[in-house]
Amino acid sequence: QRCEVGRIIVLDDLGRDDEAIAAATSVLQRLRDRVAGLSSRSSTGAIDADLAETTVRALSNRALCWESIGAYEAAHDDYEDALRVDTGSIPPILVAQLQINRSNVLDLLGRSADAIEALQLALPLLEELGEREDVVKVAANLGAMSCRRGEFDAGRAWLSVAERDVEAGTVDACAVQVETA
Repeated sequence: QRCEVGRIIVLDDLGRDDEAIAAATSVLQRLRDRVAGLSSRSSTGAIDADLAETTVRALSNRALCWESIGAYEAAHDDYEDALRVDTGSIPPILVAQLQINRSNVLDLLGRSADAIEALQLALPLLEELGEREDVVKVAANLGAMSCRRGEFDAGRAWLSVAERDVEAGTVDACAVQVETA
C-alpha cells in the first residue's frame, strides 16, 4: 500500500491527474476494507499506527491531486478526513504537514481565518520537533495572510518571528524579506 501511496504523487507530478486520483481512491478503498476487517475482529476497533499513517498519506496525496486540478473543496474534504484518523498514532510532523497543506486550500477557498488557525495548530508541533525551516515558512505565511486580512500588527509580528528564526543568506531569508517589504 505504501508503494501505491507514493505512486499517487508520481502520477500527479507527471500531470496524469485522473490516474493519480483513481489510484488514490483505489488505495483508500483497500485501506478502508482492511480497517473494516480489523475492527470486526478487534474489540477496541483501533487500527495500528502503520495502517493509520498509510491512510493519512493516501488521503493527503489525493488532496494534493485535487488541489493541483483546482478541486479545492474535494482537497479540503480529504484533509479533514485525514485529520479524523487517530492522529496520536501518526508522526507529529505529518500532522503539522496536513495542517499546513490544509491551510493552503482554506486560503484558496477564501477562508483565510480558518487558514490562519490551521497554521497556528501546525506551528507548535514544528517548534517542538525543532523544524526551524518549516517554522520560518509557517510564520511568514501567517504574516502574509494576516496582512491580506488587514491585520497589519499581527502580520508584522509573525514576519518578525520569521526574520528572527530564518538562517541568514538563504533563499528563505530573501523570501521573508520580500514578504516583510
